[in-house]
Amino acid sequence: VNGYQVDDDEGRLLESGDRLAIGRAHIFRVVIPASTSAENVEEEDFEKAMKELQANREVDPRYRRAVDAAVMIVKHERGTKEANSLLESAKAASEVVAEANAILKKVPQEWTSGVSHYELAVLFQADGPPEVCVVARPEEDETTATPEPGSWQERGFSAGIWEAGRFEEDRLTMMHEAADLIAAQP
Repeated sequence: VNGYQVDDDEGRLLESGDRLAIGRAHIFRVVIPASTSAENVEEEDFEKAMKELQANREVDPRYRRAVDAAVMIVKHERGTKEANSLLESAKAASEVVAEANAILKKVPQEWTSGVSHYELAVLFQADGPPEVCVVARPEEDETTATPEPGSWQERGFSAGIWEAGRFEEDRLTMMHEAADLIAAQP
């Protein structure tokens, strides 16, 4: 609400003129006709709302310690500018991972290719800056069962790893299409 995340526990009373963001794709203006302030509220442009959201986004707490450690290493080895860039990339990727996991819960299990969830990771390269990545993790029962020869389950614990930007452009787009197909079914 108005660029700040509202926890499930605390909630927040909405007022006329508030901006309500659901994910990054849906931003709504609250209009309460009986409110006197509704008449005085001017429409703010989309860019301002998006900047507000970006200024207040955070890395998911599950990944925060690892991201903080990576940022400190980058700051020490490459400088503050690169460290800030890594942190901003991690914040954006954290939102992408959350969005992908939400979609994953909506699609039938047979559409998931055995992926139970996605995680954020920082991949350090030998000769360049680290990359923020998205890692697909398999369903738990598949890691303990005997995997098929040559399957990704046999080769390792990850179903796939993508640079975060590439994941958002390619994989997340396909996931949205799959979710839209499910929503369109009667």
